[in-house]
Amino acid sequence: MNPEKHHLDVIPWQFFATFTFKTLRVSEGIYLNAYFSVLRSQAANLGVHFSRLWWVLRREEGEISLRPHFHALIAGFPYTAVNEATCFSFMKIWESRGGGISRVRV
Repeated sequence: MNPEKHHLDVIPWQFFATFTFKTLRVSEGIYLNAYFSVLRSQAANLGVHFSRLWWVLRREEGEISLRPHFHALIAGFPYTAVNEATCFSFMKIWESRGGGISRVRV
């Protein structure tokens, strides 16, 4: 068994997110800064220190448009925050940071 997969399987993930960018030319530093900005803002909103969050991030390019985007698994928020309203909050924060379309689900 793959050890990374084993560890990912045992974490109780709370959110699955897809974040896109408005432009095709996005440097790695820009997309990482944007992602961490969203996590830090959401952690502050929900009273959790950023260092308590668990996350896995994968960058991809769209199959047709080659538009950069990434997928994330996120955990570490209070149980009461695992709801649709928090999903919409993630999306709003991403878009306020200049990101493109985002989708977040529990």
